Amino acid sequence: MEDADEMSKLATMFYKNLYSSEGVSDMEVVLDAVPTRVTPEMNDLLLALFDSREVKEALFQMFPTKAPGPDGFPAHFFQRHWDLCGKEVTSVVLRVLNGEDDPASLDPLACAMSFIR
Repeated sequence: MEDADEMSKLATMFYKNLYSSEGVSDMEVVLDAVPTRVTPEMNDLLLALFDSREVKEALFQMFPTKAPGPDGFPAHFFQRHWDLCGKEVTSVVLRVLNGEDDPASLDPLACAMSFIR
């Protein structure tokens, strides 16, 4: 084969076939053979809701002047003015992380402006 388009199609088909499932049977038998690594206690921690301490800790671990968020403010703004905006930032972040709010529905500029007022 010498045509580049044909070679591309052949390679694509090869990898699609290689990484596609042909169906499985008796999956429970396979899964029963896999040793458990996550204990019930670990799972409880993984499934726990996020809390305000984690939000502040994550924000303060961010490099202050790296890429600003969609509101245009870098982490430094929120770190520096945490006493003014921390409560509202935490509330918004927790609502999103805990599945109570959709991040797409938030207006970043409106959120940022509410901190400045």
